Amino acid sequence: MEFFVHSAIHTLEHTLVTIPFLFLAYVLMIYLERNTESRLKNALNSPKGYGPLVGGLVGSIPQCGFSVAAADMFNRHKITVGTLIAVFISTSDEAIPVLLSTGGDFLLIGGLILTKLIIGISIGLLVDKFWVVSGSPIESHTHVEASHDVCGCSHKHNNIVLTALKHTAIIFVLIFVVSFVFEIALELIGTDAIASLMLSGSVLQPMIVAAIGFVPNCATSIVIAQLLAEGAISFGSAIAGLITGAGFGIIVLLRGTKDRRLVIKILGLIYIVAVVSGMVLQFLFP
Repeated sequence: MEFFVHSAIHTLEHTLVTIPFLFLAYVLMIYLERNTESRLKNALNSPKGYGPLVGGLVGSIPQCGFSVAAADMFNRHKITVGTLIAVFISTSDEAIPVLLSTGGDFLLIGGLILTKLIIGISIGLLVDKFWVVSGSPIESHTHVEASHDVCGCSHKHNNIVLTALKHTAIIFVLIFVVSFVFEIALELIGTDAIASLMLSGSVLQPMIVAAIGFVPNCATSIVIAQLLAEGAISFGSAIAGLITGAGFGIIVLLRGTKDRRLVIKILGLIYIVAVVSGMVLQFLFP
């Protein structure tokens, strides 16, 4: 019992310092979301094939709303499949604020965002060029009204500070739980055993992390970010896991699309892109 109490105290001391960074990150993110969401959503519905470009840029903003909004717009045939995939690939959910709050290397964080952005835009443009889905608005252009609180996290009518505090509290708890479990595992199982479970040093590691990324919960990106920060997974594996980590956007896509084969093809393509990208990056940056 004393061991668990000591670990909890140590974890709390380690994670308390993340609160100011998380709060400031969420204040900025919520401000950007509230002041740009309507324009960005309409930009996604580009009539000239620029949807994936805008989608990649929008998705790179670290918050869950745009992946959910993109899935909803795709279900209503307002954006192309390439735009949807660009958003899903480029989004990093809660990983960026978590890495920032844990004192992550800015070069590493910038590299992560830029890498996913390039992959997302490139794949999105290729998909729209070679894969036209029935009902996809390649030739049409319809003004898209901004939906309010599509994923329960926009809180447009709430005070920014209060909303940021709520986000900070929720993510802090998740970080604490993940960190506590990780510390217990380190003590009971050992670093080498965890590294072995995650296939450390293996070219196959991105396959496992990419599969984990599909779990539709913001805790997934937090786990991946924590594993990267602790050195348990490679940069390439983190990229793979965050490429598939589209959060609640996957749930919205599954709930709103009747064509299950299409959803499987989309998610299958994203998984292949994630694994191949992760393996290549792991080879280049071991």
